Amino acid sequence: MLDVGDPRLTLRNTMMKMANGDTVRCRDDSREHLLYYLKSWNAWVEGRSMNLLRRSPDETMPKISNHAVATGARAAEA
Repeated sequence: MLDVGDPRLTLRNTMMKMANGDTVRCRDDSREHLLYYLKSWNAWVEGRSMNLLRRSPDETMPKISNHAVATGARAAEA
């Protein structure tokens, strides 16, 4: 029941594609998976839409967002 652009759905779809071998990538390791989880988490807690997860070749690990999670509609989900 997630809308298109929901970072959680985008993460799920990205991870499913990686598991099925439907993506072309140079790396498929736990650091790359963690990077995708952190990017999705940050977008979700900041209320940003995300339709695509990708990693730049020289991208560093993102910091964890310090936005409050339990606000508005998200408080009902918790």
